Amino acid sequence: MRGVYDPALLRTFLAVAQTLSFTQAARRLGVRQSTVSQHVRRLEEQVGRALFLRDTHTVELTGDGAATACYLEYTPADTEPTAAGDWTTVTFAASSTFDFYGMDYNDDYMAIAAADSSKPTVYYAATGTGGLAGDWSTVQLSLGSATLVDIAWTGSRWVGITAAGNVYLSDDILTWTSLGNGTAGAGPTHLTCDKDTGFLYAYSDSTGAIFVSRDEGVAWSEAVAAGSSNMTAHGQKLGYDKKRRYLFGGDDSAAIETFLRTL
Repeated sequence: MRGVYDPALLRTFLAVAQTLSFTQAARRLGVRQSTVSQHVRRLEEQVGRALFLRDTHTVELTGDGAATACYLEYTPADTEPTAAGDWTTVTFAASSTFDFYGMDYNDDYMAIAAADSSKPTVYYAATGTGGLAGDWSTVQLSLGSATLVDIAWTGSRWVGITAAGNVYLSDDILTWTSLGNGTAGAGPTHLTCDKDTGFLYAYSDSTGAIFVSRDEGVAWSEAVAAGSSNMTAHGQKLGYDKKRRYLFGGDDSAAIETFLRTL
């Protein structure tokens, strides 16, 4: 590929190339299917070549599309912020009681789960603004002094989770509804989502248990029993490998443990 292309268009192209589905690509990216179609069309116009063969039932890569996908998968993008000079420090609050826990994004917003002055707070900024200090707004959730430990976008709604297992849902980032304490089990500290299915996974540092929700945060069940994981020290994070569809986590001794495979 030659020239400079919008990173958003390249991410969308790669998602379609890997899933061979505009619908699944939209779920993975947390955007509307029409946005995926627009991004692919704009990229094809910019490169001057068809990248996909598509009809109402199938999506296939053209020869040019396959070469482009290979290039993007194995060549670091020039726009990736990997060098020290590419990063900008943003100060959210001057208070020493500000804590930042987790974040996610969709086509409309970037969102951060935080505690500001010991109150659970969601920081949000419009996607594409750059996330500089003046771009962020806040909404405080009615959780008293509970800590909002993570946030995730499922493809159709925002889900926030507290250290007590209290689950909050929002369709627009501004208005949140509580499902009650303990909905997501005991002591969850990390949240991740399989955006292809909308399944959510919550992990507890203290017990090693993993809880799963197959309806975007409404009902939860225990997927991995408490005590069955060695990852019960500080510093863990639960993640999701979209290509192989594995849940995995790492602890503060630099170990990585595969928990389960989602089918």
